[in-house]
Amino acid sequence: MFSTKQVVLSSLLFISSIYTSNVNGKNLSVFGAFFGSPNDNDNAREHCCSPRNKFHLTSFSSGCDLQKEVECLRAECKKSKECCNVVSLCSGLSECEYVEKTCDAIKQYYQKQAINTDVKITLVLKWIYKCMNTTSRAKLAVFTAHAIFNTSAFACLEAEGTWKYRSRGLLAIQGEKNYGLLTSYSRNRENFKECPHRLADLNCDVISVTVDWWYRNVGKCCKDYFGSLEILKPTEWTALKKNCADRESARRLENRRRLYEILVRCYE
Repeated sequence: MFSTKQVVLSSLLFISSIYTSNVNGKNLSVFGAFFGSPNDNDNAREHCCSPRNKFHLTSFSSGCDLQKEVECLRAECKKSKECCNVVSLCSGLSECEYVEKTCDAIKQYYQKQAINTDVKITLVLKWIYKCMNTTSRAKLAVFTAHAIFNTSAFACLEAEGTWKYRSRGLLAIQGEKNYGLLTSYSRNRENFKECPHRLADLNCDVISVTVDWWYRNVGKCCKDYFGSLEILKPTEWTALKKNCADRESARRLENRRRLYEILVRCYE
């Protein structure tokens, strides 16, 4: 006769064998797809994406020999021409999701009905997604909220005035020091210090160097939206910190926060 302990142990081993399969010589657990394991790495946990199922993947590729299917979140595999053999569930956004959901957020905030047909906005969002090089909903939401609010949905990229180093670009970057940093980050050796007006150009190279500036000066120091305000110091935030905010500053600060919250809801 088997003891109760032996019966329980045998049952657990049996269940484990059902929910675990071998892929490319590596044991892969369905539960591990949800929760991960200490042996996981970022590449191993990349999201599967079937070319036949652009938005949802309800069945795995032939290389994913699993006994039970797990509903995948929408995301694109980094290997564009093949589905990864390791199944995982990520909470990130694919490029398609990011663009679609961000356009929805812009439409909600600005109350524009035809925002999804705006080719310019779609193209800029694709550039932002590629340059950000992350699928993190949280990171994308913070950066995108500031970029959209600062530029009125990419329509205004330069502040009024005559100061050479006035606010420009997606993040309303200003000051001679910051323009010098942008120059040092530029992969194309663009001299933003000598030609600061270039920061108001809306192209992939400018977005790339702007994202570099973000990661080096904001992203590494803050963990959330309010932390980013402390570093970016938009005029309305600075006025609030100095206890000299007027009604307009308060309104702008509230609108900036509201846009961020709309993005967060759309990304859920």
